[in-house]
Amino acid sequence: MHSFLIDENQVEQIEGMTTEYPYCLHKRDLTDFIIPWHWHEELELGYIQEGASKIITMGAEYIVPQGDGFFINSNVMDMKKMPILENGLWRSIIFFIQFF
Repeated sequence: MHSFLIDENQVEQIEGMTTEYPYCLHKRDLTDFIIPWHWHEELELGYIQEGASKIITMGAEYIVPQGDGFFINSNVMDMKKMPILENGLWRSIIFFIQFF
């Protein structure tokens, strides 16, 4: 999945998510793809299935290894990429805050 849509304010346009279906599951291969700076009102919970991922926020950088997970809070600007040249696959669940 290489489609990643953001608007002029860098808000991610999350495909498939509606008030009737308030969450979605993304499977991303970051081997040759960088997720650009973006943000969204929804919460994001992710798991690194293969390789590792570098998650960069406005205040910090994190290397998340295979088998570990990550949480990105609502309205946090971030980007994601592979820390070194290797395969990388992760899954994330994005859901409305109102879901809880």
